[in-house]
Amino acid sequence: MVFKCPEDTKIYISGPPFSGKSATAAKTAEHLELPCYDLDLLIEETEGTSIREIFRLSGESHFRELESTHLRRLAHSSEGFVLSLGGGSLLDKRNLQSVLSTGTVVTLFAPVRTLEERSAAEIGSRPLAADPSALRILLASRESHYEGLPNRIDTAGMTVDEAAAAVLKIIEREHQTRK
Repeated sequence: MVFKCPEDTKIYISGPPFSGKSATAAKTAEHLELPCYDLDLLIEETEGTSIREIFRLSGESHFRELESTHLRRLAHSSEGFVLSLGGGSLLDKRNLQSVLSTGTVVTLFAPVRTLEERSAAEIGSRPLAADPSALRILLASRESHYEGLPNRIDTAGMTVDEAAAAVLKIIEREHQTRK
């Protein structure tokens, strides 16, 4: 039987690009019977264009403002959910504080080589990780950030079901310690 968490539980899935955030968030939400959101998709839906186009037309700073607005609105809502964050969402200290104070952050990661292999199917799809070289530079620049985030799960060699099971263990453990 899958652990049943309170309906107002907020779970934030963080980590670098290609770590499996979106798929793991969806599978985790399915198990917990909570709504699942993808921060990048929410932005694309409300803006009516792709993240790539937002970067091209308005720049990264505008994208980060949109990201912060959506993230904080959700974080401070009364509903529970599982949210897949963008790879740079928690670089903003205010965003980090919002998620840490309202829910559980789970950080997915994998070795650089694994992330590069996973990125091969999506070359050019991510504005800041458009090719293996750009991905390596991005990962190096954010390494200490990702290492400082809580509840780390190495997804190398894991299926989506296994990664979601690892997230569920963290959520169940956190809820047990709060009782």
